[in-house]
Amino acid sequence: MKILEASSAKSTTVHYESSFRKWSQYSERKGQDPFQPSIENVLEFLTELFNEGQSYSSINAAKSALSTIFNLMYNYKLGELEVVKKFMKGAFRLRPPTSRYNTTWNADKLLELLMSWPKNEELSMKNLTLKLAGLLALTTGQRVQTLAAININNIIVSNTVQIKITEILKTTRPAQLNPVFSLSKYHDQKLCVVDALLVYLSRTKSYRVDSNLFLALTKPHKSVCSQTISNWLVTLLQYSGVDTKVYHGHSYRHASTSKVASRGISADTIISHVGWSPSSTVFAKYYKRPIENQSNTFVNTVLKIE
Repeated sequence: MKILEASSAKSTTVHYESSFRKWSQYSERKGQDPFQPSIENVLEFLTELFNEGQSYSSINAAKSALSTIFNLMYNYKLGELEVVKKFMKGAFRLRPPTSRYNTTWNADKLLELLMSWPKNEELSMKNLTLKLAGLLALTTGQRVQTLAAININNIIVSNTVQIKITEILKTTRPAQLNPVFSLSKYHDQKLCVVDALLVYLSRTKSYRVDSNLFLALTKPHKSVCSQTISNWLVTLLQYSGVDTKVYHGHSYRHASTSKVASRGISADTIISHVGWSPSSTVFAKYYKRPIENQSNTFVNTVLKIE
């Protein structure tokens, strides 16, 4: 059973739990066995969610959760049934999904803030931590989950800094390697992610108790989770004057990829740098956004203030 449970990412399991809970409540009201669902019951349940005002993505998640039951009990995929396909198509047309961000914040705001700060050696531990998290998020274009997975044992320092991610991530697929980040020094030390990283490693060495890169700011300085890093990124946005009621930690990915795209960097370069598959349409659909107020490498371009 544990092996079957491990087939889904933890975040997916948590996401499905909400749908299973609603399905159980629905089944109890109907006096039916939740593990012996009929197509009629499923469509009625999904209709209830739609009438409650649930988004298309939430309804689709519920459908996917129930599909796991159908796969196990009946050995066929719920989503491949023609009537279910038509229902989901109708839900899509009546309530199409929308992107969280129609525009993105200008990354230069954050860079100008960091330029106004003292040198890395003179920063407080809090500001050094915020700065490193922010620069890594911008220069790598990675999810917060990936930043939380950085292990100092997988950081190789030479003329450049290479960071290998060995943990299983949301985007990890069988027979597909996680991205390896290669970070070069930037000519301006105040915006150099390599310099910030090396100073951070030096400052945390005396009290480091975990091998994960990012440590809590307070004792016992254990490694932090994705949510903590996301909170740090939001704090840095607040310091930069960005509206954090609109933009959250994940928006760094939008800001960095949209900035380099607006400066002429090709989609192929962006996709390769961030680690999407060559055939991916994710960037065009969800990340390429006009910047509010608006051939170098990705890192040099994203750090250049104009």
